This record gives sequence, structure tokens and C-alpha cells, in this order.
Amino acid sequence: MEASRAPQASVEWHNWSEVPGFSRSFNIDPLFQLGLHLLEGVVTAESVAPFLKQQLTEIASEFGASWGAVISRNPGWERLAEFGRMPLEQLPTPWLAEVLDRDAGSFRTIENTSSGTIQLAATPLKTQGGSRELLLLAGRSLSGKSVPGLMGLAKAL
Repeated sequence: MEASRAPQASVEWHNWSEVPGFSRSFNIDPLFQLGLHLLEGVVTAESVAPFLKQQLTEIASEFGASWGAVISRNPGWERLAEFGRMPLEQLPTPWLAEVLDRDAGSFRTIENTSSGTIQLAATPLKTQGGSRELLLLAGRSLSGKSVPGLMGLAKAL
């Protein structure tokens, strides 16, 4: 009678330094690195408002925005956290409502403000509908190309 043999297994081990984004030796997209940083911040955050303000500073810096905010519709509009000085006299609430209703990121330009022409990018914080919060950036260097990256980072908040 032949003794049964234990199944052979192949095992590989990898260090964290081999994972893209965890090592400086990998050339990783800065938005991916910022997203990882945001996720790490969630774990260590003691309260929501200071966490959001710190993250907004970094997000706005990454996109070259002069202002950023997390805004909630409840049913009026409330700024939960913000960075910088809002360049608008009032929020474009019909557009913000549409961003939430469509559950989609959006870019728009507002001309003839007291600050000149302002570009805005917004995205819901939660996906699959039902979100009442959105991430909104304003600045002169934003474009429609900013929206997909902003949408990805919003998932980390």
C-alpha cells in the first residue's frame, strides 16, 4: 500500500516595499499615492472635521485648486469642512444638486464672478446613489480632466 503524499504547494512571499505605492522605487501616479495617504488618514483620524480639513488641503494642492470643500445637502447646503477662501459669492446649488442626483462627477466654468472666471469640479462622496455629500474644488487650473481623479479620491474620503 502506497503512503499518501501531502500535496505540494508553491509559496511566494513579498515585502511591502515591493507593492506599488509603498516604495519610493516605483513610479506611481501621484493621485494613487494621495489616495493611499487619505485611506491611512481615515484609520488614524480622531474626528471628522479636522480630518476633512487636512485632506482638503492636500487634495486642493494636488489639483492646483485655491478652494476645496465637503458639502452636504440636508435639505439646505452646509459646508462640513473647507480649505482656502471660497471664490464665489454663493454656491451654484442647482448644479451641485444635479451632481448628487446624477451620481456623477462634473466640471463647469463660471464667468464674470468678482474673482474672474472660476473652474469648478465636483463629485459625490458615495457611489451608487443616495449620497448627500460631495467634494467640490474651485480654482483657475482645473479642467474636465480633473474630474476622474477627483472621483477616485472621493472614494477614499
